[in-house]
Order: sequence, then structure tokens, then C-alpha cells
Amino acid sequence: MRIGIDICNTIADIITPLAGCLLKRGESDGLNEMLRHYHSPAVTPDIFKENPDIFSRARPLKGAAECLHMLAKEHELFYVTARPEWARQITEQWLRRNGFPKAPLIMSCNKPKVIAELGIDLMLEDAPHEIRGLRKICRVIVRKAPYNTEFPERFSWKQGVAV
Repeated sequence: MRIGIDICNTIADIITPLAGCLLKRGESDGLNEMLRHYHSPAVTPDIFKENPDIFSRARPLKGAAECLHMLAKEHELFYVTARPEWARQITEQWLRRNGFPKAPLIMSCNKPKVIAELGIDLMLEDAPHEIRGLRKICRVIVRKAPYNTEFPERFSWKQGVAV
């Protein structure tokens, strides 16, 4: 089976370093919006360009690397992220530094297109807008978060992923 893995908030907690940036900018309303609904107008591409360390300071979600190593024994993994291309090196270093299994890193804002082209059978994702589009193409298992409770097939790394 081919499995796609989202990075931000699926295996990496970027909410914590992002929250720090928003608070420094006086964007507490933007932070509250992001925590409740995933997106906030305060979170623009510029915030990442101005603070690329958001990606490098992200903490791995507990159990994610171990679970993915187990999946990699029987399945082909792909990291599929909407992170911008300029963050490729930061992302590759983060994956290595945090002990994630080697797998191709695909960076694209059009995840449904990439998933279809790669023939991904299963996607691990957290973002509601991505989940809605991806469910038309492949099975999606949702990493539990306060902003994605509407989706039935959810998991936590502590419980593991049943593929």
C-alpha cells in the first residue's frame, strides 16, 4: 500500500511555534481562530517566510516516528506537504533529526493532484480543507485535533494507525 503523510500538525506540532509568533505580533485573536478552526487570516505565507524557524522548531508528535517506522516495513511511504519549496531543506533536516523513516518528500499546494498522480491509497492528514478534497481520491485517516471533529475515521499516534 502507498501511504501519504502530511507533516504540519500530523507528525509535527507547528501550532506551538506558530502561536509564539502570532503572540509576538499581537495576534491573539488570530491564534484563537487558528486553534478553533485551523485557519486564521493572521496566518499568511509571509509569517513563515519571516519566521522559517517555525518549521525547524516544531516538535514531533509523540509516537509518530515509531509508528511510521512500523508502517514503512510493509508499505511505501511519501511525505506530502503544502509547505513551500523554499522550506525543503529545513523539512528534510527536521525529518532526519527527529528519526522519521526515509521517504520521498513532495511539496505541493495541490495535494489531491499529487495523491492521484502517485497512486496513494491512504493519506494521514489533519486539515479539514485537505481532508475534504482528498477523500474523493483515497482513504483518509484523520489525526485527532480540536478543529477536525467532524470526521469519523480519526487516530492518535498514541493509539497507532490501523491501515
